[in-house]
Amino acid sequence: MLAVVSSEVLNESAGGVEIPDNVQLPPGVSIPKGGDLAGGLDIFGTQDMTVTSYAIIMVIIILTVANSLAPKFTAGGSNLKIASYLGILCVISGIVLGVVPMLTAKLFVA
Repeated sequence: MLAVVSSEVLNESAGGVEIPDNVQLPPGVSIPKGGDLAGGLDIFGTQDMTVTSYAIIMVIIILTVANSLAPKFTAGGSNLKIASYLGILCVISGIVLGVVPMLTAKLFVA
C-alpha cells in the first residue's frame, strides 16, 4: 500500500520546474525535472540497522558499567559491591537484550 502511495506522489509531482527564457544558468548547473525533486517515500522501506544496533549495544554496556560503579563511588564500601551490582545489572541487561527484540518483532511485523 505504501508503494502505491509513493508512486502516486511521484506521478503528481512531475509538473516540472519552469525556467524563464531570459535566465542563463551558470555552467555545470542543471535544474532537475519535477519527478526528480520529490525523492519518494523510501523511509518506509527496509533500512540497514547495523550501526544503530551496535550503538544500542554499546550504550547498554556503558550504562551497565556506570550503574555498577555508581553505588561504590557514592556510598563507599567494599569492591565486592561493584562486582555484585555488575552481576545483577549484567543479568538484567542480558534479559533486556534477549526479550525486547522478540517483543518488537511481534509488535511491528504483521
